[in-house]
Amino acid sequence: MKTLRTILLIAVLTFGVQFYLSAQTPPTPPSKANQGGGAVGQGAAPVGSGLVVLLSLAGAYGGYKLYKNANQDEEEN
Repeated sequence: MKTLRTILLIAVLTFGVQFYLSAQTPPTPPSKANQGGGAVGQGAAPVGSGLVVLLSLAGAYGGYKLYKNANQDEEEN
């Protein structure tokens, strides 16, 4: 019974907070919305260097795990 009460309380709080904290409607755009500056951003994010960092860290972590497992096997024998 206590478990059911806890589940119902969590469900009510989850859905209650969701309706209470709903977002507001956006404001109306200005009358001359089509006039303005150029394009926003140029789509030139440097993805390559981040990928290199990610792969090098993943390789270092994998090498560490292999080294650690190899040393554990030698100590057990």
